[in-house]
Amino acid sequence: MPEISAAVQLTFESFDDVAPSPVWVEVAAVFSSSFSATPYFEDPDELSQIVVWGPGQVAHVGGRLTIARCAGRVVGFALVHGLEGDDSWEGALSSMASSDSRIEGMVVCPRNVIVVHELAVDSEYRGQGIAKSCLAMTVDNRVESDVVLGVYDQAKDARLMYERWGFEDLGTTYIQDGAVMLRVLAARLGELRLSDEGSRQVLTPSGNDIFRVAVSVRGASYRPSQSVP
Repeated sequence: MPEISAAVQLTFESFDDVAPSPVWVEVAAVFSSSFSATPYFEDPDELSQIVVWGPGQVAHVGGRLTIARCAGRVVGFALVHGLEGDDSWEGALSSMASSDSRIEGMVVCPRNVIVVHELAVDSEYRGQGIAKSCLAMTVDNRVESDVVLGVYDQAKDARLMYERWGFEDLGTTYIQDGAVMLRVLAARLGELRLSDEGSRQVLTPSGNDIFRVAVSVRGASYRPSQSVP
């Protein structure tokens, strides 16, 4: 990790059910800049549409958005919502239920599960544990017992990162009409290894340790499209 500078401080804020429109504009800027660049090369105009579909994710049962600010500017965020009522994710997990009793339990009782929908950090501020802190706040004080996310099968470094945080690999499913393989990872909320870095920390912009959470299936609760990284 780069040397920490005491001159720069980071603050976190979470929103349940609804977040102000100006916050979504800032989130869209981080989202677009992060994933229109290498190695993802996604369409920045499509990414910016998070201002349109993002509020629906927070409004979904169990929805929460956590943002990280540095010098008043949003530099990272995590977006989660409940599994219950998410037809795309419930369908994906149902297709895997016969292979894993834990997945079967999620399908039977989706109200006990939250889905990590997006996790992103500005490229200039990576390597400081911002993603981990955002996720920690987003899953804090939850009534659910499990958390699930998806990463592209070829994103091996990302998978290893999540496994260090306490996620377990539960197998694969296919999204985008079978064109993309998605690896499903899950964890018990009480067993996640997300160190408490507090609501305020010092940092210096540098590093590169955050990877895309690929949970975008075409469907009502996912953004319309996503290219393979």
